[in-house]
Amino acid sequence: MAKQYNPHTRVEVRRMFVQECLSAKAIARHFKNRPATNTITNWSQEKDEFGKTWEDERKEYEQQQYELISPKGIAAKILTQIGAILNKHDFNTKDADSLAKLQASLQKLTDPSYQIPIMYSMLTDFLNFLKASYPGMVNQDIIDVFREFKSHLLKRLT
Repeated sequence: MAKQYNPHTRVEVRRMFVQECLSAKAIARHFKNRPATNTITNWSQEKDEFGKTWEDERKEYEQQQYELISPKGIAAKILTQIGAILNKHDFNTKDADSLAKLQASLQKLTDPSYQIPIMYSMLTDFLNFLKASYPGMVNQDIIDVFREFKSHLLKRLT
């Protein structure tokens, strides 16, 4: 079945399914139904040599994308940039300035005094979301838990 399509088409279909999270129907429409929705669905359900389907790959891809924007992922990017600057043979004042900015960014990213206010802000937004979207879930007990957690976060600063 897969042999009637060139490898480029199958690779592009897989990329659209995994990385763009498009449905088999949307991908088939893009290719003017060559391959058809059923063919794409069948491809997506086939297990590769590692026992993974395209759906498994999609979940892994989403996790990888999340990790890239997580503090750990951002810190790794900053460290890579710092390493590249330090490995330059013609280090100049512009590089020194870039290095200082990257170091400051890394410090802010890893310093709990910057992280905790962001976490508290996120929790406040989450509580407001719960109030608006799921008012039955918000009661005095959950509000007290949020306040207690805020105190816990503040204690971590000292």
